[in-house]
Amino acid sequence: MKVRIVEPPHLSVNTFRGIGRYAEQLKTALSSQHGIELAELDEDVTHYPFFDLFFHTLPLKKQHPTIVTIHDVIPLVFPREYKPGIKGFMRFQQQKLSLLNTSHIATDSIASKNDIVRLLHVPEKKVSVVYLAGNSKYKKQSADTCERIRLKYELPQNYVLYVGDINYNKNVLSLLRACALLPNEVHLVLVGRNFENTSIQEGQAIQSEIVKNSMQNRVHILDNIPNEPAEEMSAIYTGALAYVQPSFYEGFGFPVLDALQCGTHVACSQTSSLLEVGGEAVVFFDPYSVTSMRDGILRAMNTDKDERWSKTVQAHLSQFSWKKTAEQMVDFYKKVLNEK
Repeated sequence: MKVRIVEPPHLSVNTFRGIGRYAEQLKTALSSQHGIELAELDEDVTHYPFFDLFFHTLPLKKQHPTIVTIHDVIPLVFPREYKPGIKGFMRFQQQKLSLLNTSHIATDSIASKNDIVRLLHVPEKKVSVVYLAGNSKYKKQSADTCERIRLKYELPQNYVLYVGDINYNKNVLSLLRACALLPNEVHLVLVGRNFENTSIQEGQAIQSEIVKNSMQNRVHILDNIPNEPAEEMSAIYTGALAYVQPSFYEGFGFPVLDALQCGTHVACSQTSSLLEVGGEAVVFFDPYSVTSMRDGILRAMNTDKDERWSKTVQAHLSQFSWKKTAEQMVDFYKKVLNEK
């Protein structure tokens, strides 16, 4: 079977983000574990691994059976915060039309499926949940490696960690407020782009919040962590007192699994797909309450990493693997070919 995975033009600048990771890990699993031939032309099935609500990422005319992955519809969940404008609205109408003759839709979580059906008016039977997985290269690092990486990036001894974007749904401002309520010796490490980008509104708000809470010396921003070697990001996860996912909404939530793979406790919003991705392995909090978030972080920080906790984490992580993801996608490829 020949499958063409059509990556969006901007994928190269998003390899550290979920979009790029999904395409990269899926292609690797398909070719190495299932013998799928990844084609550029004359494919049997076309797979679009990304669907943008407000840009043309899915053609109206399709020459082959087509599967599209819609990771989330966050702009439709928070319409006041993600306004498309007139051009974006027109593109949105075309994107919805393009879904009509799509063979099947995959999405990352039950939460996303429910919103796709509700907000895009797609028949429920046309949408299937295919769980993703953490970065297959991320794993717990030794104390020596953690110390070497900590010194390389000039990180504090005691820190909680957040990895990701600064969009509204990420709820970074509440994270800053919650961390300001932690003991002074506990710092916050932010990994990702745009935290210091004051040319955009979100970046301005983050910098203002840091100053407002007198956290200039307790917030550390890393925007240059390379994808390789993976031990660097693994060590930053491993060395954290806790990883925090403060989001109002996530389509999946890769960093939660990444942190668990590295043996790090997670404090996580009790909302959307994070309920599925976190399961019994994390400490949940209310993302709309700063004190609830603070208390959740403290509980995660102070939970023993005993044998019982380790077994719970391993049992939870066993539900997520790129092999399973690829197996489900292969089943969909075969199904849409048979229905051709």
